[in-house]
Amino acid sequence: MIKYINEIGNVLFVKSKKASKIIITIKNDKTIRVSVPIFISYYDSECFLLSKSKWIHKQILKLSKIQRVSNQIKPDEYKLQKFKIYIRKRIMIFSEIHNLKFKNLNFKWMRSRWGSCSQINNISLNYWIYFLPIELQDYILLHELVHIKIKNHSKLFWFELDNICKNSNSLKQRLKNNFSI
Repeated sequence: MIKYINEIGNVLFVKSKKASKIIITIKNDKTIRVSVPIFISYYDSECFLLSKSKWIHKQILKLSKIQRVSNQIKPDEYKLQKFKIYIRKRIMIFSEIHNLKFKNLNFKWMRSRWGSCSQINNISLNYWIYFLPIELQDYILLHELVHIKIKNHSKLFWFELDNICKNSNSLKQRLKNNFSI
């Protein structure tokens, strides 16, 4: 059910059998969704939402400062081909330097992630990284290469990433705080 809430705006309330507590989600486009456990009333979930209005406004303000790269006009095929060649060279260099061998490199237009590494070490990169600064592109490449060695985001993964990318945490924060797909 969509309901207009004063001081917040339109909010989508969704009853969920899986939810064990009320969960507020704010998407990149600033839409607000509230997952409500079946044992909690809509009224109680609305009261909870209102109690979190300060936090919601803070999150929406943060989101308004983030550049959505998917709002950009997609580059033409010639520019994309040049970009793929450039990125392929970069990842090959990193792969050799750090002895992290991948199987295949693919590019896709993705809606929610910058890249991924499969169980068999195929790396997929999002074309939207075209619009990121070079140092953030490199961070994403190194991030996916480390997944060849460690297939999760454990402390060991972040430690390993920081070993090959000394300022990885600040780059991660910069990417998260300034850019979205």
